[in-house]
Amino acid sequence: MTFHNHLKRKILALEFLVEYFDREGNPLTRVPYIALNANQKFRSELRSEVSEHLKKALPPGKAVYIIGESFTLVNECPAKASLTFLHVLFDDAETAQWKMNEWSTSHVIRSI
Repeated sequence: MTFHNHLKRKILALEFLVEYFDREGNPLTRVPYIALNANQKFRSELRSEVSEHLKKALPPGKAVYIIGESFTLVNECPAKASLTFLHVLFDDAETAQWKMNEWSTSHVIRSI
């Protein structure tokens, strides 16, 4: 998953939760994505065995690729995804978190 920083400050750590749905809108799975800077104290709200290491702050307008994990097996490819939670640590040590119900995106296959 590629995360683009559209905020106006540098990000030192972030986590977000994406919920995936089938064609009929039924939930398939939720996947946490986490990117941390080892030098920063960041209290994660999500649990995951996988996290990306941010070597430096993510400036506004830049993007980072983050790997997520889910141990849920699904029998079809997701047709829709919704970003339901975002938590960030900015370079000034301030944190912010948002819970969203209405953000969604169409699927895009980049490689198989």
